[in-house]
Amino acid sequence: MPSKKKIILAVCGSIAAYKTIELSRRLVENNFNVTVVLTPSALEFTAKLPYQIFTENEPIIDMFSSGETTVKHVELANNADLLLVTAATANSIAKFSHGIADNFLTTLYLARKKELKTIIVPAMNNNMWQHPATENNVKTLQKRGVEFWGPDKGKLACGSGEGRMIEIQEILEKVAIFFHEKKKNNKKLVIVTGSTKEYIDPIRYISNDASGKTGIELAKNAYMRGYDVSLIGGNLKEHVPLSLNYTSVKTFHEMEKAVLKETKKADILIMSAAIGDYSPVKPSSKKIKKNDEQFISLQFEKNSDITAKIRKKYPKLFIVGFCAETEELEKNAEKKIAKKGLNMVCANLISPESTPFGTDENELLIINNRKKKETTKRCSKEKLAEIIMNSIEKELT
Repeated sequence: MPSKKKIILAVCGSIAAYKTIELSRRLVENNFNVTVVLTPSALEFTAKLPYQIFTENEPIIDMFSSGETTVKHVELANNADLLLVTAATANSIAKFSHGIADNFLTTLYLARKKELKTIIVPAMNNNMWQHPATENNVKTLQKRGVEFWGPDKGKLACGSGEGRMIEIQEILEKVAIFFHEKKKNNKKLVIVTGSTKEYIDPIRYISNDASGKTGIELAKNAYMRGYDVSLIGGNLKEHVPLSLNYTSVKTFHEMEKAVLKETKKADILIMSAAIGDYSPVKPSSKKIKKNDEQFISLQFEKNSDITAKIRKKYPKLFIVGFCAETEELEKNAEKKIAKKGLNMVCANLISPESTPFGTDENELLIINNRKKKETTKRCSKEKLAEIIMNSIEKELT
């Protein structure tokens, strides 16, 4: 079993410091060995004990501790795999830039080996982040190889603007990508996921409950395997990692346009979206109001078949389709393969007791165009993504 990667989780004196307690717990859950370093100012917003409980390592604050027989800041820096500086203030960034070593963290930063990657996650007032001094300090550190994650725009302790620390989930995803040994793969993979909204007036629309979670998990899995991934998402209800090339769409026509654009140089297309089959012929430009009529009539026209259109245009493209059926799952899935020219289909059975939409788990029947079948057990969509990608790669070898 490979040894755990060692992360120095540094926490500075921003109000966002309290969030890093959860970050320390999640990093340990993800099998990292975490040592926390707190600046004296960080203790104004957090405390040592929670970090010690979650990481099982005593957080370090003081440069000089009684009984120490090693040069702690040098030893820690030499043995770490990543220095992750969170809730980073303008003050700490300035000290890093100018070589000021007046606390344990800034001394550790100067004493670190060149190979130790430093990543800074800023959190501060937007005016401080946009100040020319801070901008210059950031540029100086970037030239030295320091990477910055964020900040985001959003609500701050003193108003709103650019300066908010990125979310914990995003930090975790970026750490996982940082440590992942990415395979080399020259194939481009396009994934289409989520739903479409077909508007009948400016307020109301016809859609479905597809969240896009399966497609996002497929995109993450493919990215980790080294594919050049393009994700097209319709009305997604799940977080999309910033590392992915992502196009957001709403309607059928927007989705069709995006798919036609992205598949020009694609090797694989995965159509996991729940796309509307019909669109209103003449959507109302104004809200349709209730009147004395008992019934209302709306006329719809059939949407074109995006998958069939792509197949006709690119005969050699490897295409994976998805279908959701309420009956005769296997029979209908095989029909879809023949009708759309699919290489593989992932079929969902819909029932009052079970639906794949908006859930964290699902089960699938996977069939290829030679009628070879694989039935998965009910499991997380993350696991399903791995199973689907394994099936695709088997077909391509």
